[in-house]
Amino acid sequence: MALVLHLVAAFKLGATAIGVASALVLGASAQAGAVNGHPHLESSVSGSLFDGSQVLYPGSPAQARTTNLTFSGSATAGVVGLFAQNYQPQGPTALALCTAADPGQGYDLTVSTDGAAVYQGTLAGFVAGHGAIQDVLALPGSWKSGSSHAVTISISMPKTDGNEYMGCSPTTDFVWLAE
Repeated sequence: MALVLHLVAAFKLGATAIGVASALVLGASAQAGAVNGHPHLESSVSGSLFDGSQVLYPGSPAQARTTNLTFSGSATAGVVGLFAQNYQPQGPTALALCTAADPGQGYDLTVSTDGAAVYQGTLAGFVAGHGAIQDVLALPGSWKSGSSHAVTISISMPKTDGNEYMGCSPTTDFVWLAE
Protein backbone atom coordinates (compact mmCIF):
# COMPACT_ATOMS: atom_id res chain seq x y z
CA MET A 1 0.00 0.00 0.00
CA ALA A 2 1.47 3.38 -1.00
CA LEU A 3 1.41 6.36 1.29
CA VAL A 4 -0.87 9.29 0.53
CA LEU A 5 -0.05 12.72 1.84
CA HIS A 6 -2.93 14.82 3.09
CA LEU A 7 -2.30 18.49 3.81
CA VAL A 8 -5.39 19.53 5.75
CA ALA A 9 -6.60 23.12 5.72
CA ALA A 10 -9.45 23.63 8.16
CA PHE A 11 -11.77 26.20 6.64
CA LYS A 12 -13.91 28.13 9.09
CA LEU A 13 -16.32 30.70 7.76
CA GLY A 14 -18.55 33.20 9.46
CA ALA A 15 -20.72 36.11 8.48
CA THR A 16 -18.02 38.50 9.64
CA ALA A 17 -14.76 36.53 9.53
CA ILE A 18 -13.09 33.58 7.88
CA GLY A 19 -10.25 31.36 8.99
CA VAL A 20 -8.12 28.62 7.49
CA ALA A 21 -5.45 26.74 9.40
CA SER A 22 -3.02 24.25 7.89
CA ALA A 23 -1.59 21.03 9.24
CA LEU A 24 0.10 17.97 7.74
CA VAL A 25 -1.35 14.49 8.13
CA LEU A 26 0.46 11.51 6.64
CA GLY A 27 -1.35 8.19 6.49
CA ALA A 28 -2.05 5.08 4.48
CA SER A 29 -5.10 4.93 2.24
CA ALA A 30 -6.84 2.17 0.33
CA GLN A 31 -7.24 4.79 -2.41
CA ALA A 32 -3.45 5.23 -2.72
CA GLY A 33 -2.10 4.81 -6.18
CA ALA A 34 0.68 6.01 -8.41
CA VAL A 35 3.43 7.25 -6.10
CA ASN A 36 5.90 4.76 -4.67
CA GLY A 37 8.18 5.79 -1.84
CA HIS A 38 7.27 8.63 0.46
CA PRO A 39 5.36 11.42 -1.26
CA HIS A 40 5.66 14.81 0.36
CA LEU A 41 3.62 17.92 -0.34
CA GLU A 42 4.90 21.08 1.28
CA SER A 43 3.04 24.37 1.62
CA SER A 44 4.77 27.75 1.67
CA VAL A 45 2.28 28.84 4.35
CA SER A 46 3.05 27.84 7.90
CA GLY A 47 0.17 28.22 10.34
CA SER A 48 -3.03 29.99 9.35
CA LEU A 49 -3.79 30.78 5.74
CA PHE A 50 -6.70 32.92 6.93
CA ASP A 51 -6.41 33.97 10.56
CA GLY A 52 -10.06 34.88 11.09
CA SER A 53 -9.43 38.63 11.37
CA GLN A 54 -10.61 39.41 7.84
CA VAL A 55 -14.04 41.01 7.62
CA LEU A 56 -16.43 39.19 5.32
CA TYR A 57 -19.98 40.41 4.64
CA PRO A 58 -22.35 40.46 1.64
CA GLY A 59 -20.74 42.50 -1.13
CA SER A 60 -17.35 42.82 0.58
CA PRO A 61 -14.20 42.19 -1.45
CA ALA A 62 -13.12 38.57 -1.70
CA GLN A 63 -10.54 37.39 0.79
CA ALA A 64 -7.78 35.54 -1.09
CA ARG A 65 -4.72 33.69 0.09
CA THR A 66 -2.03 31.94 -1.91
CA THR A 67 0.20 29.04 -0.99
CA ASN A 68 2.95 27.47 -3.07
CA LEU A 69 2.67 23.68 -3.03
CA THR A 70 5.89 21.79 -3.71
CA PHE A 71 5.83 18.08 -4.40
CA SER A 72 8.63 15.63 -3.73
CA GLY A 73 8.61 11.88 -4.14
CA SER A 74 10.41 9.06 -5.89
CA ALA A 75 7.94 9.15 -8.80
CA THR A 76 5.75 11.72 -10.52
CA ALA A 77 2.43 12.15 -8.72
CA GLY A 78 -0.52 10.78 -10.65
CA VAL A 79 -2.85 13.25 -8.96
CA VAL A 80 -2.35 16.33 -6.81
CA GLY A 81 -5.48 18.11 -5.74
CA LEU A 82 -7.88 18.85 -2.95
CA PHE A 83 -11.23 17.76 -1.61
CA ALA A 84 -13.49 18.78 1.25
CA GLN A 85 -14.32 16.72 4.30
CA ASN A 86 -16.12 17.26 7.60
CA TYR A 87 -18.46 19.89 6.11
CA GLN A 88 -20.90 21.38 8.57
CA PRO A 89 -23.41 23.82 7.04
CA GLN A 90 -23.78 25.42 10.47
CA GLY A 91 -20.57 25.00 12.40
CA PRO A 92 -20.21 25.16 16.17
CA THR A 93 -20.03 28.97 16.22
CA ALA A 94 -23.21 29.53 14.16
CA LEU A 95 -25.74 31.84 15.79
CA ALA A 96 -29.47 31.17 16.13
CA LEU A 97 -30.24 34.07 13.76
CA CYS A 98 -28.75 32.02 10.88
CA THR A 99 -31.81 30.68 9.04
CA ALA A 100 -30.28 29.73 5.67
CA ALA A 101 -31.08 26.13 4.74
CA ASP A 102 -27.48 25.60 3.56
CA PRO A 103 -25.22 28.51 4.52
CA GLY A 104 -22.48 27.21 2.20
CA GLN A 105 -24.66 28.39 -0.71
CA GLY A 106 -24.03 31.96 0.46
CA TYR A 107 -20.25 31.83 0.03
CA ASP A 108 -18.57 32.10 -3.37
CA LEU A 109 -15.38 30.04 -3.61
CA THR A 110 -12.66 30.16 -6.24
CA VAL A 111 -9.66 27.84 -6.38
CA SER A 112 -6.94 28.88 -8.82
CA THR A 113 -3.59 27.38 -9.66
CA ASP A 114 -0.83 29.33 -11.34
CA GLY A 115 -3.36 32.11 -12.08
CA ALA A 116 -6.03 29.94 -13.78
CA ALA A 117 -9.33 29.16 -12.03
CA VAL A 118 -9.93 25.42 -11.63
CA TYR A 119 -13.12 25.81 -9.55
CA GLN A 120 -15.62 28.67 -9.35
CA GLY A 121 -18.88 28.21 -7.48
CA THR A 122 -20.23 28.10 -3.97
CA LEU A 123 -18.69 26.44 -0.95
CA ALA A 124 -21.69 24.08 -0.82
CA GLY A 125 -21.21 23.28 -4.52
CA PHE A 126 -17.55 22.47 -3.95
CA VAL A 127 -18.46 20.13 -1.10
CA ALA A 128 -21.16 18.45 -3.26
CA GLY A 129 -18.75 17.90 -6.16
CA HIS A 130 -15.49 17.34 -4.27
CA GLY A 131 -16.58 16.02 -0.88
CA ALA A 132 -14.63 12.77 -0.86
CA ILE A 133 -11.19 11.47 -1.79
CA GLN A 134 -12.53 9.84 -4.96
CA ASP A 135 -13.92 13.23 -6.06
CA VAL A 136 -10.65 15.14 -5.66
CA LEU A 137 -10.35 18.40 -7.61
CA ALA A 138 -7.19 17.65 -9.60
CA LEU A 139 -4.76 20.53 -9.98
CA PRO A 140 -3.30 20.79 -13.48
CA GLY A 141 0.38 20.87 -14.29
CA SER A 142 3.36 18.62 -13.94
CA TRP A 143 3.85 17.18 -10.46
CA LYS A 144 7.36 15.75 -10.79
CA SER A 145 9.57 15.75 -7.73
CA GLY A 146 10.62 19.35 -7.05
CA SER A 147 7.75 20.93 -8.98
CA SER A 148 5.90 23.80 -7.34
CA HIS A 149 2.61 25.50 -8.13
CA ALA A 150 0.87 28.55 -6.64
CA VAL A 151 -2.66 27.75 -5.42
CA THR A 152 -5.01 30.58 -4.45
CA ILE A 153 -8.22 30.13 -2.49
CA SER A 154 -10.62 33.07 -2.41
CA ILE A 155 -13.92 33.38 -0.61
CA SER A 156 -16.58 36.05 -0.71
CA MET A 157 -20.24 36.62 0.02
CA PRO A 158 -22.38 37.86 -2.89
CA LYS A 159 -24.05 41.23 -2.43
CA THR A 160 -27.39 39.44 -2.88
CA ASP A 161 -26.96 37.37 0.31
CA GLY A 162 -29.80 38.26 2.66
CA ASN A 163 -30.31 38.31 6.40
CA GLU A 164 -30.74 34.53 6.47
CA TYR A 165 -26.92 34.27 6.23
CA MET A 166 -26.26 36.49 9.23
CA GLY A 167 -24.56 34.56 12.00
CA CYS A 168 -23.93 31.52 9.82
CA SER A 169 -20.63 29.74 10.17
CA PRO A 170 -20.21 26.82 7.76
CA THR A 171 -17.02 24.83 8.28
CA THR A 172 -15.08 22.30 6.23
CA ASP A 173 -11.60 20.86 6.01
CA PHE A 174 -9.80 21.11 2.70
CA VAL A 175 -7.52 18.14 2.24
CA TRP A 176 -4.61 18.47 -0.18
CA LEU A 177 -3.83 15.10 -1.73
CA ALA A 178 -0.77 13.77 -3.56
CA GLU A 179 -0.74 10.19 -4.79
